Amino acid sequence: MQIPKRFKILGRTIETVERADLIQDRDWIGAADYNKDLIEILPLNPMFVASPGKREQTYCHELAHHLLYYSGAAINWNMKDGGYVHKNEEFVDLLGSLIHQFLTTMEHE
Repeated sequence: MQIPKRFKILGRTIETVERADLIQDRDWIGAADYNKDLIEILPLNPMFVASPGKREQTYCHELAHHLLYYSGAAINWNMKDGGYVHKNEEFVDLLGSLIHQFLTTMEHE
């Protein structure tokens, strides 16, 4: 799967930027920034040893954050504990993994 440079969702253009400092600053390999319309992802480098599949899945995880946020989950789907679905990391990771599996296993005639 190729990680896109940008995509559109509900009239907004979400850009993908590589940030080598993510792991140092926050110990993350990806981040979703709704205010700046960004998906930030750690570039592959010798300091960050991960398979391309892990990086792809991380991108899909951040995509899932954006999909849930812009679908209204931030407002309409308040969880029982008072949190929002787009901030539930376990659910977002599951959805991101499902999206990744769909994109990487599609078969065409």
